[in-house]
Amino acid sequence: MNDNHEPNVSVCMPVRNGMPHIRYSIESVIHQTFLDWELIICDNGSTDGSLEMARELAASHPDKNIRIIPFTEVCGMAENWNRAIEHAKGKYVKVLPCDDNLKPEALAIQTAALEANTHCGLVLCGKTIIDTAGKAVFSMSSFRDQELNYQVHGRKCLTAFGKNMLGEPGAGLFKRALLERAGNYNGSFKYYTDLDFWFRLLRVAPAIYIRRPLYEFRIHGNGTTRKSRELFNSEYIQLIEIYKKDFGLSSARRIMLLNGARFTGWARGLVINYLLSRPVL
Repeated sequence: MNDNHEPNVSVCMPVRNGMPHIRYSIESVIHQTFLDWELIICDNGSTDGSLEMARELAASHPDKNIRIIPFTEVCGMAENWNRAIEHAKGKYVKVLPCDDNLKPEALAIQTAALEANTHCGLVLCGKTIIDTAGKAVFSMSSFRDQELNYQVHGRKCLTAFGKNMLGEPGAGLFKRALLERAGNYNGSFKYYTDLDFWFRLLRVAPAIYIRRPLYEFRIHGNGTTRKSRELFNSEYIQLIEIYKKDFGLSSARRIMLLNGARFTGWARGLVINYLLSRPVL
């Protein structure tokens, strides 16, 4: 591929020990119906063969614009996401974790949405939950097809008792030019890194929401979805403190939100544990 070509879309895939799912994530980009993309695989010192798998797939598709950037010095999750974005050349950027997948039409639909709505800076979508074997569990979306603005929909998302209504990184495609005003991913978060980033993009420009599930979000036993609820709650408090003035949240309202988040976090954990305990058919 021509290294001087500036693609329309940069798919940034941060990797840290992504086996065995990284193969399917990379292939989901390779099989996009939209062709003007680059895939930047930023390996964060993997020791499980992820880097070798990425190189094998890149070598077997020499006609695809795949760049692999290995780092031996391990850094935090958000820092690796930012390192990948720093190498992006595209007008639009998508961060795709190495255990999630894109539907074949994802880039085509999301790019067309931003091209048709030039005042917007971000497009988000619904998702399909998949299990460790890649089997679809269910699909979900938070909004109908509509435009989202910060004051109305940002407040709704912040007051959703800890639920990330806007979606994980794979849900979004955003204008790279907005990073100068919105900033990069915040490494002080572990579980709300994506939601905090979406809020800052929404501050700068409206978003488009497409309820159609265009990516697959994997739940698995060694992922972040089963970690301690206490950390979820502490980060939710942090998120509320950052954005409380934007949405005029009173002290009583903040206490109510935290108490609600404790319950919904407990309930969400039960659902995830149930889904993970189902036999693979």
